[in-house]
Amino acid sequence: MDLRRKCQQISNSYYNLGLEKAKVRDLSGAIVQLKNALHFNKYHTDARNLLGLIYYEIGEVGEAIVQWVISSNQRPKENIAQRYLADLKKRAGRLEIYEQNLIKFNQGLNYANNGNPDLAILTLTRVVQEKPSFVKAQLLLALLYINRGEYKKAGKALLLVLRTDKTNEKALRYMAFVKENTGRADIENKKMSSAFSHRQMTDDDVIIPPTYKEFNGWQTALNIGVGILVGAAAVLFLYMPTKMASVSHRSNAEVSSISEKLSSAKMDNTDLQKVNIDLQSQAESLSQQAEQHSKDNNYKFIQYQKLAAIVNYIRNKDIPMAAQIYAYIDPAQLVDIPESGVSVQEVYAQVSAILNEKGWAPLVKLGDSTMASGDPATAAVYYDEAFKIKPDLVEAFYKRSTALRAAGDATTANEILKQLIANFPTSPYAPKAQAELNAAQAQTQPQTPAPDATIASSQAPTAAQADSSAQSVAPEQTQPASSEQSSTQPAQPAAQVTQAANVAVAETVAPSAQ
Repeated sequence: MDLRRKCQQISNSYYNLGLEKAKVRDLSGAIVQLKNALHFNKYHTDARNLLGLIYYEIGEVGEAIVQWVISSNQRPKENIAQRYLADLKKRAGRLEIYEQNLIKFNQGLNYANNGNPDLAILTLTRVVQEKPSFVKAQLLLALLYINRGEYKKAGKALLLVLRTDKTNEKALRYMAFVKENTGRADIENKKMSSAFSHRQMTDDDVIIPPTYKEFNGWQTALNIGVGILVGAAAVLFLYMPTKMASVSHRSNAEVSSISEKLSSAKMDNTDLQKVNIDLQSQAESLSQQAEQHSKDNNYKFIQYQKLAAIVNYIRNKDIPMAAQIYAYIDPAQLVDIPESGVSVQEVYAQVSAILNEKGWAPLVKLGDSTMASGDPATAAVYYDEAFKIKPDLVEAFYKRSTALRAAGDATTANEILKQLIANFPTSPYAPKAQAELNAAQAQTQPQTPAPDATIASSQAPTAAQADSSAQSVAPEQTQPASSEQSSTQPAQPAAQVTQAANVAVAETVAPSAQ
């Protein structure tokens, strides 16, 4: 068994363990197992998609988007991660809520670090109200409550964490501390000891029924009277004010409706139509602006996520993966945010300096190995990514055309060769590209039989004869031909001359291309 097969089997085993843990909501253990699976096989799409789902469940939407974007780049077709990203794009409000929650969480963390627990608790309470499964926010809120001695509130926050992630190590440790300080631990221990120390009944044991007390007649009448008084008070103080308020609200609504109808009846019909048209146009314009704004925000957010993924892969010394994502990033969308305290442009400049120098070479090697293994379509993608990183890398440009031709896309391959000849005429790959184009044109040109094959073959010059005749005729082109010569020479059909010249060119080009 080769090393690659063994790594794939180990990765599948870790993925199965992570899947089983995720089914029983052991999300912390599932994250560990899925990261192990990706350690042995970073192209394990199912493990990466499941890891993104778990991150999304515990409130870390940014990490989830990073995993799904990487998965979509690794397998662009038939990948469920693309559906997850499409759902997020359709519901742009979710991303905005997540962004606001993340900002509030960071503010609460800063308040806690700077000695302002009251502001931190207030901020984090708003976060967990909108996202109860945000595990980090719940843990920080529980820790602040523990620090203030409010153990019951801390216990409620920890219960929400354990409902989401049953084996969260921090939540279990905090919960044990809360139980010790509230006496809950002793009660649970007593219940456990009594449950296992229960004595089995014998034949001599007697079950004594509970006693009951009989009431006299005046006590019964008194109870009935008290009940009637309570009911009357409830009707007087609870039902009647609500009923009066409902009637008043209904009458006010009717009066308002009638007044609106009277005021609207005074308006002219043409004015109403104009107002309606204007309102519809404004609504459509606002809707289009909102939709475009949402698309722009989503696209910009994805670029920031790509930059975060690139930094993560460079930190882990995974240059090929970082280069793959870097080839598709749009740096124009990366804008510095003063409130963040981090210069995004500076980070991108550092990343760009590293990948522009080292990123294209691994992609070319990946393309060569993939081409050698019989997958020209994937190899073409690697070559294209390398050329995007280094636009003057003519080798990758030429190899991409070769890979596309091997994959069956001859049209695109020919267009690439034409661009190579036009943009890099002095490159050593330009003659090769021209030779391939000539060969492709010779193969695709229709071969129609001449009316007289013997005459066409006798009139078709060879390559050497064409060159010698061109040299001998060139000095005499300044001398006008006599009328006798022009009248005595027979005129050749244009189709036969063109066909013979094309055959001669194809015969001379083919050996040179070889």
